[in-house]
Amino acid sequence: MIGLFGAAYRAAPDAGFLKNGRESMGQLVGRMTGMTFLSVLVLFVATSLSAAAPTDAPDLDLLGPLLTDSNAAPPPTRTANPAPADLAEATPKPLSAPGSQAFHACRRPNPLFVEPESYDFSGNPQLLQRILERPHGYFRFINVAFSKEVCRRFKEAIHGAPSVNLHGDAHVEQYAITDLGRGLTDFDDSASGPPVLDWMRFGVSLRLASRAHGWETRADELLRVFFQGYRYGLENPDSEVPEPVVVRRIRKGFKVNRTAYFLWIDSLMQPIAPQESAEVLEALKPYEEAMREEYPHASPNFFQPVRLGALTMGIGSALLPKYLLRIEGRSFDPADDLVLELKQVRDLTGISCIKGASHADAFRILLGQARISYTPFQYLGYARIRGANYWIHSWVDNYKELGIQDYDSFEDFRDMARDAGIQLGRGHPKQIAAPFGPQLRRELGRILQRLEPSLLEETRAMENCTLSAWRQFVQSLESSRRPRE
Repeated sequence: MIGLFGAAYRAAPDAGFLKNGRESMGQLVGRMTGMTFLSVLVLFVATSLSAAAPTDAPDLDLLGPLLTDSNAAPPPTRTANPAPADLAEATPKPLSAPGSQAFHACRRPNPLFVEPESYDFSGNPQLLQRILERPHGYFRFINVAFSKEVCRRFKEAIHGAPSVNLHGDAHVEQYAITDLGRGLTDFDDSASGPPVLDWMRFGVSLRLASRAHGWETRADELLRVFFQGYRYGLENPDSEVPEPVVVRRIRKGFKVNRTAYFLWIDSLMQPIAPQESAEVLEALKPYEEAMREEYPHASPNFFQPVRLGALTMGIGSALLPKYLLRIEGRSFDPADDLVLELKQVRDLTGISCIKGASHADAFRILLGQARISYTPFQYLGYARIRGANYWIHSWVDNYKELGIQDYDSFEDFRDMARDAGIQLGRGHPKQIAAPFGPQLRRELGRILQRLEPSLLEETRAMENCTLSAWRQFVQSLESSRRPRE
């Protein structure tokens, strides 16, 4: 049997031609696309910072070295590209009157602020661009800090509350449409803990996205629709839920072009050293054995490697080590190859209200994917690679994360919020309390009813915290680039 690690990479007769043609074309497109994208970004940073702090306008010459990279590749098509942000997004909503639950919006220092100098963006300048471009990009980047603050704010309210299957990073741009289905995806931060973590994360995301569209006066309506969907999911865990209209519309545009797909996959793969490649492939042997037990009818060559490379994409997980592995699939025909993503498990230590023997345990992600996802990805597994835990899943031909700009109407956005609520309402209690699932679902309904007024207030407060922290991040970056006198 020729296994995943018993043979060298396949060398097709036309591999060199495709590689050379792809690289020259990719470099040309990258330069053209990158210049356009970054030009828009520089204009946006100048405008939004002047609106937020008119007396301290930024010197774009100082930001220039960080925002211009002539060799940067265009944003990956697998993740929706951000649109220019509305200027209103840079102006936070007024805090509630003193005495309300939301008035303690931000402690000093702001718990959602992360110092830009604490991160090395040199290997992924696109990540920095997306953080600077709009508050929601920054919000996506700070999930661990955000979760810690939710635990602190709700410490008394969640004392003694039951644990659920948490998505861990539920926000509006995690809602994706694929060949397999639709719904919240990307379970990197999945764990077990109080449902308030997902409620707050998605609620603040709804507010930030509403602000970007000019719908901020209807943000409470969106949160209530999300909570209504959650209740429906609790009460109807086995019901068939119709797809939102926006899902059906986007799926109509899906196409399968395997040649174009693999050219795109190749463009995402970054070269790695031979020694590192050998270590990764060796570490995957137990994964292959597990997959052969789960898929006993797979061909002998199914897991044979075709190409391995490093991957840099995403926002919240952008700085985590990742690999893409192309494998042989059902036959030696390149058209039926399969792509696996290997992503290092993030250590969630410090988020006080989540549970688990190890916050870097890959199984927490596999369980979250299996229990919360409408349709889990295939070939789910894990591996221990170079001293760290990785989780593994297959990619599909068509994968569209709905960015904030992808909604043509408030009604489409509202339908997505309801559908995400249903998904979490079904997934939170699934299997985690068997055989007492019905009791857990009723208890979650009671907790949501009790906390809903606080959730509406606290999401307003943490939206303000996020906006303030984002401006502080941009200003801190500007200051760090200012020449010392």
